Amino acid sequence: MMTNSLTQRLKGHKENLCCGALAGEGASVVVNDLGIALDGRGASKAPADEVAAEIKKGGGAAVASYDTVATAEGGANIIKTAVSSFGRIGYHGQ
Repeated sequence: MMTNSLTQRLKGHKENLCCGALAGEGASVVVNDLGIALDGRGASKAPADEVAAEIKKGGGAAVASYDTVATAEGGANIIKTAVSSFGRIGYHGQ
């Protein structure tokens, strides 16, 4: 089982294809997005939730995460989300 944490802006079609491709290869995906606008305003759980739901709809395994990668604590929380949701973190071929 692969577990991937995606930490990028997920509102675009290209990113959604990436998530779907990973899940299609058997990856369990942590979709991480703060949902902040490009101008730095606001916050929304919707972008991460929508992509995670899309992956699940396609038969993949995914959870949403809303932590920041700008802090060690946020990064650790993303890792904790992956491990608590999927049991471990791995990479392709592991």
